[in-house]
Amino acid sequence: MTEPAEGSRRGIWSRYFRGRRPGPLVGPWVSSLIFAGLVYYLERTIPALHDVVGPVYWLLVAIVVVATGRWIRARSADRRGKDRRRLDRREPEDI
Repeated sequence: MTEPAEGSRRGIWSRYFRGRRPGPLVGPWVSSLIFAGLVYYLERTIPALHDVVGPVYWLLVAIVVVATGRWIRARSADRRGKDRRRLDRREPEDI
């Protein structure tokens, strides 16, 4: 079979991610995984830290959830619908 045209691939990417780049999403995920690996290594090396690392893991999960939620948040097409500056541009008969 032949591969789909380059334009259709871009259409699939745009449909799933709504035109957003995954960079702002990948950054927090990768850095959190690296930090979690470092914390795990320290926990295995220094067993006295076992009681301390639980909240650190929860903090990392919270950071990843917030970053992912901000990335996923859909934006409306008309973001200036309630903009006050738009009222100044209307014709007097529209008001």
